[in-house]
Amino acid sequence: MNSLKAADKRIAKRRQVYKTILSNPFVNEEQIWPRVLNQQHVIELLQKYVLNKLQHLIELKIDKTEWPFTIITNFNKIYKIFSDNNIKSYGNQMILFVCNKDSEVPLVMLQQLPLLTSMSQKDIILVQLPKGTLSILQKYIALPYGLLLLPTNQLDPIFVNQIIEQVSKQNLKWLKPLKYKQTDIKLIKSSAPLISKNKNK
Repeated sequence: MNSLKAADKRIAKRRQVYKTILSNPFVNEEQIWPRVLNQQHVIELLQKYVLNKLQHLIELKIDKTEWPFTIITNFNKIYKIFSDNNIKSYGNQMILFVCNKDSEVPLVMLQQLPLLTSMSQKDIILVQLPKGTLSILQKYIALPYGLLLLPTNQLDPIFVNQIIEQVSKQNLKWLKPLKYKQTDIKLIKSSAPLISKNKNK
């Protein structure tokens, strides 16, 4: 009887939860974010063609409106550029550098970026940067959302081509059809321990 009561108590302290499994593309990061072949080389390119020039412009106290290239870091503005086809002042091709590995960046906001860039009618090269890159970039410019968008029509073609060579194509097969198909999302029934609120006080 004691063993049965003990078992009942263990069961009572657990709650039913659902855990995702690998067949769900929405939680499989490798299927969503394009692979970067050599992240260190990408950082070196970014340093040479963008950051060094940016530092020079800042030291000369040149106003942002007179910079030879456009830098966009605001999440809402980036979202609008990607989703609004009437915005054409930045050209059709852009490179979006994302510090999605750094803990200071709000990941909830960044999780939708791969889908947004894939669905956009503009040509977006999505580049995820390694952990620790945010602190490097913030020496030159503030990145509140860990995002750095650069229209390629104002950049050195050598830089653009070398970045493109380092980034694999997005392969979101389930987004290619003109209309959405039912996605094979599965859950497994499991349980998790109940945490008493009194213990946290």
